[in-house]
Order: sequence, then C-alpha cells, then structure tokens
Amino acid sequence: MCGTGIAAGPSITDWDESVEAIRRIALLPNATCKVSALVQAGAGESDPEFYRPALDVVWNAFGAERLISASNWPQIEAFSDFATHHRILAHYFSEKGTDAEEHFFWKNAQRMYQWGCNS
Repeated sequence: MCGTGIAAGPSITDWDESVEAIRRIALLPNATCKVSALVQAGAGESDPEFYRPALDVVWNAFGAERLISASNWPQIEAFSDFATHHRILAHYFSEKGTDAEEHFFWKNAQRMYQWGCNS
C-alpha cells in the first residue's frame, strides 16, 4: 500500500516530485493508496477546496477501487481534529457518487484488509 499523508507525506503546497511518484506507483496493479494525515499536510487548513488539487491527483491515479480513507488519529490532533478531516473527505467524495464514497470509506478497506473473510 502507498499509505501516507495525502499519499506521500509532503506539504500539500510543495509536492511536485511526489505527484510523479504517486502516478508511477499507481501504475502497479496491486498498489493502493491510503489517504491520511490530510489536514497535517495542509497545515490545518479547514477549507475542503484547498485539498481538491491533491485529492484529484490520488483520485485520478488510483480511482474508486484503490483508495482507502484513514484519519492518522491521534497525530491529527496536533493540527486539527478528526471531524474536520472527515468533513473534507466527505465533501470531496460526495461529488464522486455513492459507489465511490462507499468504496473509499469502507469497501476498499474491507476488501484489502479482508475484514470478515475466512481465508
């Protein structure tokens, strides 16, 4: 998995090299991306639109089937809170439709972490 603060851990305003790395990683068919530490990467910014360019990068690279929501709690508390983080992601993914929301917020994690699987 490619899990990190908005997919590579850099400041959201200074991550050109990471964008290319994200795109290269996404070419691997079994790679997934956990979106966490979003508010930390944005230095506590609470406006959902601030994060749109970064979220567009991971959405366009990984799509609905290979993104996983994560909070990075409790570290998030140094910059903001879980409710703000979730509100930002819910705003973005609500525009992608119910299927994308369900995949991002729980179905992908269920599949990738094999919750409830007897294998």
